[in-house]
Amino acid sequence: MSVEIHSVQDLVRIIREHPEWRRELVVALLGDEFLQIPERLAHVEEVLARLVESHERLAGSHERLRESHERLAESHARLTERVDRLTESHERLAESHERLRESHERLAESHERLAESHERLRESHERLAESHERLRESHERLAESHERLAESHERLRESHERLAESHKRLAESHEKLIEEVRELRAVVEQLVFRMARAESDIGHLRGELLEIRYQQRAPALFGYYVRRPRVLNVGHFLDDLREQGHEFTQDEWLQLGAIDLLLSARHPQTREPVYIVVEVSRMIYPDDVERAIERAEMLRQRGVSAYPAVAGEGIEPEAREMAERSRIFVLLNGVAIANGIRL
Repeated sequence: MSVEIHSVQDLVRIIREHPEWRRELVVALLGDEFLQIPERLAHVEEVLARLVESHERLAGSHERLRESHERLAESHARLTERVDRLTESHERLAESHERLRESHERLAESHERLAESHERLRESHERLAESHERLRESHERLAESHERLAESHERLRESHERLAESHKRLAESHEKLIEEVRELRAVVEQLVFRMARAESDIGHLRGELLEIRYQQRAPALFGYYVRRPRVLNVGHFLDDLREQGHEFTQDEWLQLGAIDLLLSARHPQTREPVYIVVEVSRMIYPDDVERAIERAEMLRQRGVSAYPAVAGEGIEPEAREMAERSRIFVLLNGVAIANGIRL
């Protein structure tokens, strides 16, 4: 797993989230020897305990030797008394002398063993003294290392305090930045709202300008496809139909009165009078096609030879498919892509 660290706060947060990484971090900062200090101290305490125990055994051994010498002295006194008593009997004296000789030999052997043991004890004592000196030197090194660790800990504590102060300042700066972002967001939202309104107004104006353009240039734009096209006043045309006896509901009147462009012309083949009901829109949608069809049908129901048409700058695929299926006249940028009148 990769972790990105850009600040001390990131490092502290990651260590809190992953406590299993702390040992590796301590090793990286202080080295393996820092983790071995408790083990080494325990080993030193164990060696010192063995030294104390060995010294106690050595003291006990010396005490036993002293007691043995005292017993030997008492035994010698008793032997002296026994020699005095055995002077009366030469045989008993000889036998006792023989026993004393044998005992003396055993004592000599024991004395040699004691001398050897004493030599071994002396050598062991020298080794213990050397080990003690090494332990003392190791203890001094551990004390120096402990002082260095204490100094390092103090520096880390001071660094932590500085980091805490820095974090506090960053937090205050972050709060100010959040407030500024909120204010900026409010300003941007107002700008977006105003831009949306402006775009809507601009789209409406462009639509009206496009209608005016077709009103003014309709004879030229449609003249290639029909004969002698003329722009009619929709209100006057509806009044003429009503004068002829045709009735309209209010909804029908409103629908027909909303025709963007009404043209009178001659059919390109039959030369019969035709009327073209045009829906003008920058982008032609399916509902534009449906309105043109519905309004032309209203006029057809009143005996008017009306053809639906749509005109604009672009057309959606669904609207184009509907226009082709219904054989509706479609004019894009002055060019017909479907001519329902000629068909």
